[in-house]
Parts: sequence; C-alpha cells; structure tokens
Amino acid sequence: MVIGIEKFLSINKKLVIDMRTKEEYDTGHIIGSINFEILNYEERKKVSILYNDGLNQKAYLLAYEYALDKLPRLFSIIKKYKDQPIVFYCARGGSRSTIVYEVFKNLKAIEIYKLKDGYKSYRQFVNAFFDTALEGYESLTIYENVGVELSGEFLNNNHYLLVDLRNKLKSVENPFRLLNSKEEYLNNKMLNYLVFEKLYHSNLKKIVFIIPIIKSVSEIFHEALSQLIDSGEGIYLSKILEDRVKSIKDSYLKDDFTLDLILDFLESKRKKISNVLVDEIIDSLKNEEFIKGIELILLNYCDPMMDYFTENNEIIKMNSIKEINKYLENWSE
Repeated sequence: MVIGIEKFLSINKKLVIDMRTKEEYDTGHIIGSINFEILNYEERKKVSILYNDGLNQKAYLLAYEYALDKLPRLFSIIKKYKDQPIVFYCARGGSRSTIVYEVFKNLKAIEIYKLKDGYKSYRQFVNAFFDTALEGYESLTIYENVGVELSGEFLNNNHYLLVDLRNKLKSVENPFRLLNSKEEYLNNKMLNYLVFEKLYHSNLKKIVFIIPIIKSVSEIFHEALSQLIDSGEGIYLSKILEDRVKSIKDSYLKDDFTLDLILDFLESKRKKISNVLVDEIIDSLKNEEFIKGIELILLNYCDPMMDYFTENNEIIKMNSIKEINKYLENWSE
C-alpha cells in the first residue's frame, strides 16, 4: 500500500528503510530509518543520465538491473522484521522505492508500504508543523555547567515533555565532550527532526529542553522552534569546582584517554586564554597532573564563557538538583 505522511507517522513499531544513497542519507533522513542503497552514487548517476536524455525505459531497466543483485540481501533484512510493518522510501517516492515496493508488496503476512513522495514529504511536513503547530507551547531550557551531569537526577513527570539534546549538540564551552567518542552529534536537519518526533508524538504542551551552551539557537533550529526556545525561561545548574573536576576526570580521562584532541583544542584557544596559561595547562596534562590541568581549563576558559553566556541571556543560576526540581514542579503546574 502507498501511504501518505500522516498515515506513516501513525504506524507504531515500524521498520523504515531509506533506499537512497549513503550520501543522501547522511545529509538528512527520517528519524529511526535505516539506510539501504538500492542504487549507489555511481549507479544512480548513470540512471539519471538516461532519464535526462529522455530514455526513460532504458533508465528504468538499468535501475532494475542494478537493484537485482541487492534484493536477496534486502529480503534477508525484511525476514528479520517480518512481524512489524515495513515502509520503503526514497527522495520523492520515485523509482528507487517503487522498484523494491513492487517486488515485495505481495509478500504474505508482512505489511509492506511505500511512502508517497518519500523523504520530501517528511521534510515538508516537519517544516509545516513548526510553522503552524507550535502555538500554545511553553518552553524552559536547562543548561549545565561544565563538569555537571544532570542525567537521571532531576524531576520528570507527566506535566512536561523532556527533550535532552546535550549529547547531540556540540558545546562552545565544553572541550571535554570532544573526548567522548560515543557521542554522535547530529546535523541541524536531524536535530530539528528529533525535536519534531518528540513533539508530534506527545500531547504535552510544556517542553523542557536540556541543551549545552551553543552560539545561537537560531543558527541550528527552525525559526519557529528557536523562537519557542528563546521565549521561554532558562536556568543552569552549577556545582563546586572540586566536584566538577572529579566528574570530568572520572568521565573523560580514563586509561584509553589520549591528549591529542584536548591539546589541539588548547592550541586553538591561545588568543582567548593566553600563551602562558595554555603552556601551563599543556604541561600539566602531559605530566598527568590532570586535576591541575582540568581546574585551569575550567577557571580560565569554561567558566568565563558560561558567565558571559548567562549574564547576556538573563539565565537563572541554581546550585542543586533539588532546587531545579522545585522550580520544575512550580513551572509545570
């Protein structure tokens, strides 16, 4: 069955397969989808040349020829997920998703769908949602000082929706996050899609965003979404220096720690921090005096950046999870 975007979004626990090239997929894709190149970049290029020359039948046959070798591998994926609906999509619902849909649509006991107008329809629907559906939402943004970890410690209830983007966004004042190879930062399109999916599938109108310190939400989020974030209140949590240093050392400076990333970062900040301090920090880290090195980075780079950010954005400072919980209780009533 060929389905529209609203029907697509209403289907729960589905396997969504993106038939486009890896390059297209990496630029932006439907949240939760997996990539299966039915035509790779070079194959698609050759098919497109035929289409552009008006040789549609030859183009379609060539596309089928390229796809045939890949269908057994695709079928093995489908069999693994035979108990849930499977949706194919490509760029605009054209030949790539049509090829696989026509091959597999008659499989017995497996729900097979093709998304009408493909990724284009998803992208347009997300933009329309942000343009028209955010009226009546309220937002509050929580920031954490470098070395503070909020995860799992603060109140979360049925009165607001939590959108935690800390590990999805690079921070302008937290060099230590550069060291965590497990974090996968999203590009701007994917960040917007992630927020959309959370908002669209929830009936809550109060949104708590947790994000790192970034230059500007307007450079990252859809205009209406950035206005929602900017219009809400902001708070940030700090802790004493000793606790933050310990947290950073325990979280990031482990046995497999390499200095390369942090040293490169420090070299790039010589004008902002000063040559004398950068040399002192580098010497401390190279001599494994990690406590001293971390303290110097916090006091001479991270904390001044945080102070500048909070002063210019009138953000409320808090010193404990308990304080934030109380604030959230009052805000969400």
